Amino acid sequence: MVKVLEHYHLNENNYKIILHTPKLVKKAQPGQFVVLRVTENGERIPMSIGDMDPETGQLTIIYQILGKTTATLAAIKPGEEIMDCVGPLGNPSHVDKRGKYMVVGGGVGIAPIHPAARKARENGNEVYGIIGARTKDLLFFEEEMKKACDHLYICTDDGSYGEKGFVTTVLQRLIDEGNAPD
Repeated sequence: MVKVLEHYHLNENNYKIILHTPKLVKKAQPGQFVVLRVTENGERIPMSIGDMDPETGQLTIIYQILGKTTATLAAIKPGEEIMDCVGPLGNPSHVDKRGKYMVVGGGVGIAPIHPAARKARENGNEVYGIIGARTKDLLFFEEEMKKACDHLYICTDDGSYGEKGFVTTVLQRLIDEGNAPD
């Protein structure tokens, strides 16, 4: 059983859950994922790691309700437990010292780039982050990404915050301006 430390609705589509998984977090690296099982007979759902703190044993996951299992997960309250959290799984991102390092994510894709950005900066890279969402209300992790990046660019599809457009448009502009990642 895995204890839920925090759990809240971030915005229209996104939820943030923080689990206490000390052994898992000590092994986890940027780019990896976990598999959650909310109830004993529930399906196993893969989730990207949005943050991890080896000192406190906290694992952060951002998710959306897409079906029965994520709807069940959304009903879990802090202090309650989920059945299990398996991981870390998958191949970690290669985050060595290269110079200019760029992370790009939109929507829930913002969550998994956060640990990579932080690790890249810790390794001495100049980190460029580009995050985006359909609208300002759906954006999250802005403060976390500001701390993890040397340069942060924010865009929204509708122009309600930051630059109007897609993350790929900002990426192409930075490359055209001579800021291609190493």
